[in-house]
Amino acid sequence: MFGYAIKVEGIPGHITERKELEERLDESVSLESLCQLAGGVAHDFNNLLTPILGYSELLLSQSPPGWDGHEYLEAVQKAGESAKKLVQQLLAYGRRQILRIETVELNHMLQDLEPLLRRTIPESVRIRVDLSDEPLTVRADISQLEQVILNLAINARDAMPEGGVLHMSLSREHFREKEEASEIEPGTYALLSISDSGKGMDVETLSKVFEPFFSTKERARGTGLGLAMVHGIVKQHDGHIRAASNPGAGTRFDIYLPEVGEPVAVEPETDQDRIIRGNGERILLVEDSPEVRELTSSLLTQMGYEVLAADTPAAALELANEQAVDMLLSDVIMPDMNGPELYLEMRKNQPHLPVVFMSGYSEDVLGAEMPNSSWVYYVQKPFKASRLSIALHEALNNSKSSG
Repeated sequence: MFGYAIKVEGIPGHITERKELEERLDESVSLESLCQLAGGVAHDFNNLLTPILGYSELLLSQSPPGWDGHEYLEAVQKAGESAKKLVQQLLAYGRRQILRIETVELNHMLQDLEPLLRRTIPESVRIRVDLSDEPLTVRADISQLEQVILNLAINARDAMPEGGVLHMSLSREHFREKEEASEIEPGTYALLSISDSGKGMDVETLSKVFEPFFSTKERARGTGLGLAMVHGIVKQHDGHIRAASNPGAGTRFDIYLPEVGEPVAVEPETDQDRIIRGNGERILLVEDSPEVRELTSSLLTQMGYEVLAADTPAAALELANEQAVDMLLSDVIMPDMNGPELYLEMRKNQPHLPVVFMSGYSEDVLGAEMPNSSWVYYVQKPFKASRLSIALHEALNNSKSSG
């Protein structure tokens, strides 16, 4: 309370440092609010995408061969899937998405990302992409890696206001022994290099590029967290990132990710899209969004299940008291009582009740109190009918074998 009344004689730097710290704190609070907003918007948008993708999938499966509207529905599906990827990036920014590690072939990933890069980067910047002659496979969260590339590409764009060249390349790098002053262990790495022909940085600036809140941009144009987030994501993937730059000669970032050398497992599309039908089991569906509830109820009926639908956990408990149910299918985030709390309440009478949770957030919203059992499943909105049917089938079967 006395902070601004105290005059520190002969040490003006202390006042400046304090003011800078206060500004950084304000930025941190603002960033946290923005993260919460991004997560909330993504959650609500996933609820809107679920019926869009779900109904178009239903229409596609029921449309006769040769129907003229088939290609229009496919275009709706494609646009919806693109929107889904953007929402996943919002969830990642809002820290509501956990790493979903899979085997990723970097050539394919960069090819898929290139159209988005060309829409993001102005025509005054020429984009060069050199892929590897051989497959480069790593274990990674593909949405997080895409975020790294987009962030570095946008930084490169900002460093070339008059235009220039953005160059991305993929190659394989071998380290036979640990280098001096390097954390890179011996092994084989996939190397992703991203460089620009921009204004570059001096040695002092380059030494601070990965520090949180450090930025060469004007305060209104950046928080200084972008490269710190890039560094953190790369480290989460057991990788390494190096930066090289000279004033007037551009900047290059080299990202090293451990190569796993495993082929990318791609299941046949017929298996991925196969809908497993039920045997008349009674499912208690709990969802507060009317659009998602109506879509899901329609899907369940067509899959061969009997459906009891409720818009609140309280209404769901009343239905469960009136009629026996074989499974709970519940949203996670709801007013008054959330999905996990509802499930724990219902388990008092049915200890082995199978459940499938669905949410626009990531699986970590279920909480640590959820039992780690083979009949507790999770699907992320927006989901495909096939993915939902598989989760329902496996949860029911595992519950029967355990009970």
